[in-house]
Amino acid sequence: MLNQTSQQRTSQQRTLRERGYVTLPSAFSSTELVEIGALLDGAVPGNPETDDWGIEIVPLVERVPGMAAFLERPALAAGLEAALGGPVRRLYSGARLTSRGRLSFLPWHFHAELAGGGDGRWEPGRSGAPGGIRRVIATVYVDGATTDNGPLWLSPRRVGDPWAPPITDATIPWPGMHEVFLGPGEVAVWDVATYHAAVCRRGPRRIFGGIFERADGEVLR
Repeated sequence: MLNQTSQQRTSQQRTLRERGYVTLPSAFSSTELVEIGALLDGAVPGNPETDDWGIEIVPLVERVPGMAAFLERPALAAGLEAALGGPVRRLYSGARLTSRGRLSFLPWHFHAELAGGGDGRWEPGRSGAPGGIRRVIATVYVDGATTDNGPLWLSPRRVGDPWAPPITDATIPWPGMHEVFLGPGEVAVWDVATYHAAVCRRGPRRIFGGIFERADGEVLR
């Protein structure tokens, strides 16, 4: 990760432009993943407030200061810099702990409030298109996204594709979607305008990460 060639970096940028996401290998040892899991589990109070998709810990670094060191890993920064084409800065951090409960499927959505306008609600009729990739979500899958505990679903998109989704039913598998499987500690990075969904087949399904953008304000086009 730290010694990527120019060709590898160009390939990652092209992949991000053409399908809206890239994946990165784990920057953490198995021992560190155990430590991360303990930090996240320890941040949950005795009677946690839950939603249909589990427990959210935000803002993560403020609530669990020990997670800052893991979010600031040089290897993670190098992967993000390669994908976005320049130095990056973190805008937001969060984590989610999911077990199979009231909702085993997280419906399709994208993060409109972070992508320039909108409030993040399902907006299938939204017009226009983003002018490039300004921000990405980077999510570390502590326990992996596997056949056993559930994959990540991503709907491929090119830079400049419309905001509107390819179909308007957010609760079913979409034609052409990518079912992404990740090992423990591997990272998924996607444009905030990319539609994504997830399946939880069993817990724990612990993830953490943040929103990142180019530190110099440049946009990937």
